[in-house]
Amino acid sequence: MIRLHYLPGFILFFIKELISANIKVAVEVLRPTLAIAPKAFKLPLKVSQDRQITLLANMITLTPGTLSLEVSKDRKTLLIHTLYGNEVKSIKSEIKNKYEPYVMRLLP
Repeated sequence: MIRLHYLPGFILFFIKELISANIKVAVEVLRPTLAIAPKAFKLPLKVSQDRQITLLANMITLTPGTLSLEVSKDRKTLLIHTLYGNEVKSIKSEIKNKYEPYVMRLLP
């Protein structure tokens, strides 16, 4: 079941995130020298249901600069690739404090 009353806020939040990430990647690509540091990292998950994990992984993949690679067999960890390996701590924090709460509100 989807909590439809959270859907408009979720859509607006995700559109904002997409625009912000697109601008960041576009600026990076247009620089004379690339300052990317690709890295894969593991993210412990708060979400536990398959549909929550699927939505979160898709949000991460759709956001430029990040890519969901694999969910652990116990469904407690998500392997993520980023172009910004020097920002892993802030990326983890953003997913944990922004993305996951929206997913859990929308899909209880």
